[in-house]
Order: sequence, then structure tokens, then C-alpha cells
Amino acid sequence: MKKLLMLLLAILSFNSYGETFVCTYLHNGSIETVKYQRQGNVFIESMSGYDVGFKVPIFDESADYLALLQNIPGLGISSSFIDKNTKEFSSVIIRARMNTPSHGKCDVVY
Repeated sequence: MKKLLMLLLAILSFNSYGETFVCTYLHNGSIETVKYQRQGNVFIESMSGYDVGFKVPIFDESADYLALLQNIPGLGISSSFIDKNTKEFSSVIIRARMNTPSHGKCDVVY
């Protein structure tokens, strides 16, 4: 029984390490996609149409949600929140001139 429990925990730990959230939202009439791929204690954020990814630190995380927060020098603070139960997400860059927040749904890929 103890070995079975340890195996189950190892599998769950492996899945959370390699999880990727692929989130879509509507922006100016077109569907946009942003991907958050876990790499250790950070996520790599990449957006559709761009070849570069950005390391985004995990601000807070639980079994129910994921909060990412990043200071982008000269631009502002990027904040993203993913509800792991409903798969809804919101993201915004906070700066002097506020951007319109993004809101959409995510799929989880392992």
C-alpha cells in the first residue's frame, strides 16, 4: 500500500512539473493564444505570432489556482491568473495607461 501511494505521488508530481496551459482569448476581434509552460519554479510564456518566450515567476499557486507576476522594466507589471478548476484565465499589464485585460479559457497539456 505504501509503495502504491508513493508511486501515485510521483506520477502527480511529474504531471505538475510538465504541465502547460494553452489559453485563448478574443483581442480586437481576433482569437489570440498564449501558452504558459512550466519549467521548474517558473513558467515560460509565449504568445501566438512570436518566436520568443519569457520567464514568468510563480507569485502564488495552489491546487485551485495559479498566479503569475512579472516586472517588465520600462513597460509595467504583467499579472496572469489561471483558475485550475474552471480553466478560466485573466491577464493584464499594469502601467500608467492601462491595457484592456485579457480573459479566456485554457486547456491543460501534459
